Amino acid sequence: MRATLRVKFLIVVGSILAVSFGCARNPSDSILPLQPTSLPENEFIEQDLPNGFGYVSRYFEVYFTDPHNPQREMKKDGLDRLLATAIDQARVSLDIAIYSLDDHVISFAIIRAKEKGVSVRVAVEGDNMDSDAIQNLITNGIEVKADVRSGLMHNKFMIIDGIEVWTGSMNYTYSSIYDDHNSLVRVRSAEIAENYEVEFLELFEGNASSNTPYPKVIVGGFTVENYFSPDDRFAYRMVELLNSIDDSARFMMYTFTADDYSEVLIKKASDGLEILGVMESSTIEVAGSDFKTMQLNGIDLKAIDDSGVMHHKTMILDSKTVIFGSYNFTASAEKKNDENILVINSPQLAELFLMEFERVNSPNSK
Repeated sequence: MRATLRVKFLIVVGSILAVSFGCARNPSDSILPLQPTSLPENEFIEQDLPNGFGYVSRYFEVYFTDPHNPQREMKKDGLDRLLATAIDQARVSLDIAIYSLDDHVISFAIIRAKEKGVSVRVAVEGDNMDSDAIQNLITNGIEVKADVRSGLMHNKFMIIDGIEVWTGSMNYTYSSIYDDHNSLVRVRSAEIAENYEVEFLELFEGNASSNTPYPKVIVGGFTVENYFSPDDRFAYRMVELLNSIDDSARFMMYTFTADDYSEVLIKKASDGLEILGVMESSTIEVAGSDFKTMQLNGIDLKAIDDSGVMHHKTMILDSKTVIFGSYNFTASAEKKNDENILVINSPQLAELFLMEFERVNSPNSK
């Protein structure tokens, strides 16, 4: 572990996790919660998880799936249990916008929330309504809205009690949680939660497009920018961010067809900056893919060919700014799909994503 992760482990964290994972062994059990006030504000503590990688601070928690974990085939003790824990803590409201859901650990937790009186609403991509988990939610009286517009409802976020958001690249499916490379991030911020609530109501109730209430806020000392496509025209900001690079960029991207982004990266590589990337191997031959163009123009770019999918949608700029969410670097993500993006200026957070980049970049790449 690198030097800036100075606090390796807290006894209280280890005790909570040891007890929690030791006693919870069926889908209705969940992990005991950490207390945010006991955590440092701007520093991350590494969690010892049975299946996945985790780092926590007072305002942010960052998790990555571990598709090379030998326990992967058992499909248990993964990041679905963390989400179930968070859902079990809900007291007032639970709003979920998820592209796909088939994980019963999560669906059972959603049903438990409904049973104890929490207001629960779920928005799902219309093509993914047929899973047993979704149908079980409907059978148990939970409002589920199918999004059937021409673009994809590609979000993967959850808002709890109007004070925190879980987001990232991870769908709520067994394959996404156990087989694929993904991120899951918890943000404790009423302002960020309100941003996501406005987006959720647009999806769930068909509200007219509204401006994001807090497009830029400070959370735990870090500047956080929040965007939703297609309304916010994020591409303009993305090009601006890429042009601002003065040292390095590393990206993990499921699919990359956005020429305006690749052109800037190629220019930066020609100027001598360090530009590295990894992409999912099954997407590099799709129409419009920029993989070969970038590779032939000086960018150190690899295709990841794991048994699962390299599903990240992340860029790390100058080891201090992290861009992540549900948004692939494609025209569809920018112009058609419903997507969400966070841009966080934090060297501490960037370090965690750089560690994940190194993990993904090492095995089974070509």
